[in-house]
Amino acid sequence: ISKRINYRTGIAKGYMHLADFYVNRNSTDSALFYYDNARNIFKALDNARGVVFVNSSVADIERGSGNFVKAIEMLNQNLVLIKENEKNPIAISKFSGAQYNNLATRYMNKGDYRIAVIEALKALDLFSEIDEEIRKADVLKLLGDLEYDLENYEKSIQYYDAAIETYTKYNDDFYLAYAKSAA
Repeated sequence: ISKRINYRTGIAKGYMHLADFYVNRNSTDSALFYYDNARNIFKALDNARGVVFVNSSVADIERGSGNFVKAIEMLNQNLVLIKENEKNPIAISKFSGAQYNNLATRYMNKGDYRIAVIEALKALDLFSEIDEEIRKADVLKLLGDLEYDLENYEKSIQYYDAAIETYTKYNDDFYLAYAKSAA
């Protein structure tokens, strides 16, 4: 329908959703093809948010391929895009927090635990600023994992307990189980 009425944003979103479909089917080449098409349209439309969403997804594919440096580079590019283009302060915190959270995870995957903690703390600050409790709990769980990997077991337990408290408050049983199994 978007193609028929030449609704370019709809076409870009359609490509992005097709890419997501191919990611779920483990067809990385097809996913990257559609993400690239979506990114090109979003760039032509000067739609930074669209580019950020595409880049986040492609960074996850890069992570899955072991290309941690490329994934980190893309997430840092997203932070620049957000800073230069986003006007809404809440959106800036939400989108930047997500990028820092993803950076922390990528650095953890890479084995750079201390850098990962720094990035996770940035995400925690941003999510705390805008009172995103569930997202904050996700970062607390990640910090628990990182502190465990750094052999700071007491600190790890404190982070896990804080995440568990939030997941319990919101009846988020899936992530509650995940946090409890880590603790």
